Amino acid sequence: MKKSIILFSILCLTASSLLAQRDATIFKGKQRGGFFFTPWLTEYGQFGGDTRPSFGGGFGVITGDLFIGGYGLGNTDFDDFVNNGEIEEISLAHGGLWIGYVPLQHKAIHPYSNLRLGWGAVKIDEETVNTSTIDGVNVITPELGVEINVFRWLRIAGTGGYRWVNDVDSPSVDSKDFNGWTAGLNVRIGWFGRDRNWQDRDKARKLKD
Repeated sequence: MKKSIILFSILCLTASSLLAQRDATIFKGKQRGGFFFTPWLTEYGQFGGDTRPSFGGGFGVITGDLFIGGYGLGNTDFDDFVNNGEIEEISLAHGGLWIGYVPLQHKAIHPYSNLRLGWGAVKIDEETVNTSTIDGVNVITPELGVEINVFRWLRIAGTGGYRWVNDVDSPSVDSKDFNGWTAGLNVRIGWFGRDRNWQDRDKARKLKD
């Protein structure tokens, strides 16, 4: 638990440092700003050698090429996972801080990256003893991918990443059963602003022509 708290603290301090650097740039000049919400956030992650989906949503505030906000994800029940006939059902839910870096947003297709730092719980229903146990967990998921500007107000991103789940303390399963590569799809709807630096450059080109 102590190791997880230390790791989360380091990551949060790093994120704060990045945002502070971006703030200095924003005050100096012309960068985009906006906001969005995500009604469709999907993550396909490994569990016990299988791939399972999680669904949720989120929101964020845009400052230049960065965004910061929050998210929530919950998986469909792992009801067909069997461990010597002891486990009837396992589920994972988590939410927390959502940080992203999206350069070249003026292009229709551009790079997309994000980091989710979450807290949540793993619920385990054990059939043999007819009881449920709940473990509090920390979840870290960095992702890289590509985003498409469908409309000015709608963007869709496909990603690949890796999910770390810490502090699963059960005799039946442990953290490694939840750790693994992920694939994601998310839809962002909102006001994404415009990069006025690129607008100025376009005007300068037109004047030269």
